[in-house]
Amino acid sequence: MELNILIIEDNPSIVNSWIEKFEFYAIEEDAVYNIKATYSSSFADAMKKLSSMHFQAAVVDIRLESHSGEPNSDGNELFKLITESTLAVAAVYTGEPKIVSLAEHQKHFAKVFDKGNGNIDGILEWLDEKSVMIEAIDEVQKSFNIEMAKAFSRSIWPRWNHWVNEQQNETDFTVSALRRHMATHLHATFLIEDECGAHPEEYYFIPPLRENLDTGDIIYSEGNFEIIVTPRCDMVRGKGEPPTYQLVKLTDVSDKWAELEHKLSEAKEDKKKDKVRSAIVKFTNHNGQVGSHFIQRIRVKLPADISEKNYGPFYAQFNHIRSIERNEDTEKELLTNRVASLSNEFVPSLVERLGSYFSRIGTPDYSHPE
Repeated sequence: MELNILIIEDNPSIVNSWIEKFEFYAIEEDAVYNIKATYSSSFADAMKKLSSMHFQAAVVDIRLESHSGEPNSDGNELFKLITESTLAVAAVYTGEPKIVSLAEHQKHFAKVFDKGNGNIDGILEWLDEKSVMIEAIDEVQKSFNIEMAKAFSRSIWPRWNHWVNEQQNETDFTVSALRRHMATHLHATFLIEDECGAHPEEYYFIPPLRENLDTGDIIYSEGNFEIIVTPRCDMVRGKGEPPTYQLVKLTDVSDKWAELEHKLSEAKEDKKKDKVRSAIVKFTNHNGQVGSHFIQRIRVKLPADISEKNYGPFYAQFNHIRSIERNEDTEKELLTNRVASLSNEFVPSLVERLGSYFSRIGTPDYSHPE
């Protein structure tokens, strides 16, 4: 597997150490990568290389070469750029770990290595551990490029005159529209091609995409999970006097789910396996209950916890719905306790079943005389 790596380092002796380590790595029998290294010693040169070349990994020093000769922390800005604008795996290699500035979310995937320990071998081992993820990212990018090329040649280019409004010269609007269309095309294509259902992680945006509350937001409060079902139009316009939020309780059904998984693992015969699989399908299709809706398990860090845990799956129980007045205090409380948001693909089915539940009126049972 090929690994294009950018080493951002201004100390010539340490650069030589990297070159030496890569040479030894290349002759190891169990080497994971065929490494192609690029070196940069300054902020400006690193920026130039990042904008013109593709890297799967980067190692950043914090103190870099400067024209003034004054100490700087340019590596922090470069590290932020790499993690926010590329899909490269990034590490920090510095003699001053205390000056490393990492955002809270970066601490989950970034690692800081101390130069004082001469730990280049440690960085290479860390990169080896990330090989599955790096390879997966490469495959994702390749498939994106292929499908975008297909969409452009088959759909966008032939209809280009419909996309571009020359009279109004709305270039920004056209670019935004194309971007949304391309993303929708990719999602629909991959969903059709794979035919393997959705992974539990696809059910959620974690963290939520929107800064404000939205329909489908998952709230954890006082030991319970709830989901906001207030219509989006009401969320935006604040309809009602006073405006309110509606939340449906999510009942944890993990015990039943674990029981079905155990039965599947214990089943030896194909017929028994098929029977359990049918039970699982029925379970994920709300188990025939009109007043509930299946929602996949979720892995999140709750506000009071220090690490992520698995919760659910759940049934959204439509007969357990509460309404709270919408004001600054309740909005702040809900945002504080928001842990995830149901992804766009799954919100419509939740709302549809909720509407069906409340639109029922019922009819008398048929009574046949004996």
